[in-house]
Amino acid sequence: MKEKTLKIYLAVWLTLFLASCTPDPSSTPITPSQQEAAVLTVTPIATIISPTSMIEATPSPDSEATYAPPLPPTPEQTFESDRFEAGPFSFDFRLYRNPEFGDDPPMPWMYSDLPGIGVHVSWVYHGPGLSDPVTEHWGISPEVHSFVTHPSLQERENSAHEGGIVLPAEAQAGDEVQYIFKLETSQGTYGGAIQFTLQQTSEGFQPSDVVFIPLR
Repeated sequence: MKEKTLKIYLAVWLTLFLASCTPDPSSTPITPSQQEAAVLTVTPIATIISPTSMIEATPSPDSEATYAPPLPPTPEQTFESDRFEAGPFSFDFRLYRNPEFGDDPPMPWMYSDLPGIGVHVSWVYHGPGLSDPVTEHWGISPEVHSFVTHPSLQERENSAHEGGIVLPAEAQAGDEVQYIFKLETSQGTYGGAIQFTLQQTSEGFQPSDVVFIPLR
């Protein structure tokens, strides 16, 4: 009996001894390495913002081009016209109607022996700069005279002439006449003619059989 009691006493003592040797987790110090391991590692989320696509401005061809004057406007009520190239020039010849053309016009340049009819001629220069003068001539052949002189010309420079048609004093129905417009330059003479036949009407002369002829 004593032996059994002794064994129980030893078992209880051993249990208490082992319990006293087991460290209390709350009292055990945490080393720095253990503390770092215990910290929750937060991995940042990489936010990638795609840059907005930039549209590169492509310069307009006109933005770097040499300034070109606007082309002369063409008259309304054109009833005969032709366009053609002559040397470094583009020409636009027209006959057009305007009731103010006649023998009693509101402005001198609208005097016309063809009632209600005027002429329009415009031109554009295509080529390297010209430093020599360019002179405009016009009129009914053979009375063709110089009127305007341009001291020089640049690429796409242009001009226009409008006015009535003044016939020779001896003109009569059936006559074939030519209205000539030409440019005299140091490189040559360029232009054209409006050829027509005078037709007598109750209102006066009117053009018929109109033909446009480039000067050669």
